[in-house]
Amino acid sequence: MKTKDKILESAAALFNKHSVGEISVNHIAKEIGISPGNLRYHYKTKEDIVHKIWDRLTVHLDEIWSDPEIHFNESAIAQWLFNLGNLYY
Repeated sequence: MKTKDKILESAAALFNKHSVGEISVNHIAKEIGISPGNLRYHYKTKEDIVHKIWDRLTVHLDEIWSDPEIHFNESAIAQWLFNLGNLYY
């Protein structure tokens, strides 16, 4: 996995566990074992990380929602909700 992806995954997990306000780039860097400078090479600010996580989330939501099976049966709707929940954790 690329460092940029590790940063986003770790940041999302930390944000979900604590809150965005409680987590700094130093916390994220420590979580994945890189220096804060290395993290800032990939993302200049915590806000950049949050925006990238949001961008990825909306792409996944669009992919899930555009599934034509969702509109036809309860099982597909249940699967869509399950997949939606997984995006947040």
